[in-house]
Amino acid sequence: MIVDYKLLADNDPGGYIETAFAAMQAETVTSAQDRKLSYIDIANEAGFQVATNLQLKIKAAIDAGVFPDLVDSALKGDGININDPQVAVVISTLGLSAGDEAAVLDLQNVTSAKYPNLRIGHLSDARRKRERGEV
Repeated sequence: MIVDYKLLADNDPGGYIETAFAAMQAETVTSAQDRKLSYIDIANEAGFQVATNLQLKIKAAIDAGVFPDLVDSALKGDGININDPQVAVVISTLGLSAGDEAAVLDLQNVTSAKYPNLRIGHLSDARRKRERGEV
């Protein structure tokens, strides 16, 4: 694993090493990523009721001839790319409640650690390197 000591030194909040380490360890970033989600995935992440409401709305749209059956089939199988702009449009036209729509669309965002695999020794080394002018 390569440690970016300059990045750590630049973002070091200072103070006691333990406090700075805890603060940096708690930092997260949220990014939109291509994710294929099925009804099961939506139920696991957004809740069973949200997935059920989505399924009922899609079924009603298919029965009304607005949607192709392909959408429902994809959600029952491997899933659909929730980050595809066309999918967002489809979801927004279903007539879901604002809360259900937000819950489904929020699944495109993935939150992860800003400093994955950060160890207190890395921060200590970054401080030492900064003091010596190495980074």
